[in-house]
Amino acid sequence: MSQHFDALVVGAGPVGLFMANELMRHGLSCKIIDKKSGLSTQSKALGIHIRTLEAFYDTGIIDDVLARGHKVHGVLFKSKGKVIADNTFGHVDALYDYLIDLPQDETEAVLNEHLIKKGNAVEWNTELLRFEQDTHGVTATIKNAAGQESTISADWLIACDGSHSTARQLLNIDFVGAEYKEKWWLADIYIDWELPNDRMVIYLADNGPTACFPMNNHRYRLVMAAPKSNIENPSFDDIKNYFAKYCPDKATLRDPLWITAFYLHHRQIQQYRKDRVFFAGDAAHIHSPMGGQGMNTGIQDTYNLAWKLALVQKKIAPPDILDSYHAERYPVGKKVLHETDKMTKMVLVKNPIATFFRNKVLSLVSSFDKVKDNIMNNMAQLTIAYEDSPLVEQYGKLAIQAGTLIPNINLQAASGRSQRLFDIVKGTQHHLFLFAGVDNSLQLEEAQKIAVHLPSAIIVHLVGNGEKPAAWSGNYWRDVNQTAQQKIGAKQSVAMLVRPDKYIGFLQIPFEAKTLQDYLAKVFVF
Repeated sequence: MSQHFDALVVGAGPVGLFMANELMRHGLSCKIIDKKSGLSTQSKALGIHIRTLEAFYDTGIIDDVLARGHKVHGVLFKSKGKVIADNTFGHVDALYDYLIDLPQDETEAVLNEHLIKKGNAVEWNTELLRFEQDTHGVTATIKNAAGQESTISADWLIACDGSHSTARQLLNIDFVGAEYKEKWWLADIYIDWELPNDRMVIYLADNGPTACFPMNNHRYRLVMAAPKSNIENPSFDDIKNYFAKYCPDKATLRDPLWITAFYLHHRQIQQYRKDRVFFAGDAAHIHSPMGGQGMNTGIQDTYNLAWKLALVQKKIAPPDILDSYHAERYPVGKKVLHETDKMTKMVLVKNPIATFFRNKVLSLVSSFDKVKDNIMNNMAQLTIAYEDSPLVEQYGKLAIQAGTLIPNINLQAASGRSQRLFDIVKGTQHHLFLFAGVDNSLQLEEAQKIAVHLPSAIIVHLVGNGEKPAAWSGNYWRDVNQTAQQKIGAKQSVAMLVRPDKYIGFLQIPFEAKTLQDYLAKVFVF
């Protein structure tokens, strides 16, 4: 007799491990399998961007990541011995002003430890052989290390099984894209030098770029455009000679941990959902590592999908909200492919005249604070938005927009203690905020009436300027000096629905109950 789960997760890299953690955090059962023998032993994906750190904060993983990782506050571009740009995350409006460099093997270890604490464990040496799906679920045949086959039934299958995804191949889904012609070298190595260890350092040389990503205790990841030669696999001496030639800073390279050569690809599937199968991470998209977006994009794929699956499984939301996964995440993956492709071609420029102008432009744009902040917000993945999603609606103009991340504002509790909005909405539920407005135009009776009839998945908050009204029975927050309402551009009453992934699903000014009820009726089952 086969086992049954809410979901079968195929692949136990960082994306699959986070997916399994998320499913369980939302109260669903899952089995996670991987044909590998265990967690990765190589550093692979390294940078954990600010948006991913915020997701880790929400999901309770952040402390272990910060304890093990290395803080990187910015990126330093150098060419011919000169600094042409020094950009930092100091002005991003987020929970963190740094990214974390943490080797993938350690990231996986953290995620695996949290999964075990939740009472689940990866079934290693277990391979997906085939599966069938119908309107009721998925039936998968798997094989363990001893060669024994067994059957798993699940309502959904989540393919997190990488660029060579078995699930994708079984469904004959095209992985559209191509390979870059340039060969690259990678080295995990120790460097003794006087450059700041809280910066990524990118050398732009005539031969191409060399990117140096700090970890800790002088350990660095080097990624460099390989020189034209017959060298198939570089040696430590090859790495040292290359570095001495194209990276003019005085440095001592020592104690190599991992050296390899590789080629880059840029590929994406054209549909992230096939009936009861969803694709996430490298199974859905792969691209140049320029900007370090890959693992982060995959983790955010699953952060987007898990809460939707949970609402559907619990019959709190209709099944068609799952279509929004592709609608929201496919454009994100497509944009990442486009931007990393542009970035890769930019740093690979070798014509002396073109490199001169590239360096001048990079130096110029980095001299404008607004432009520099936009670049760093984009690198931190804080500009990702879902304005065109079928799950997003906005009525009226505000300084913030539906489909974007929640604003970084503070509200005051009845106790007088100030709390960040990120802390108020932490967890797996939706949160509806009803702002009274600077003019106190909110109709309290109308607000109380809608609050009473909302599903249990939504927590309601009233935000006012003074003391809690006697007629209001729910959560109440003071907006001291109207700073929050000024930041969101609200003089009138406002309704703002925050999703479990901390994006704004619904935004309305002024608050009007009928429009809000019509929206909620599309997203939830009453």
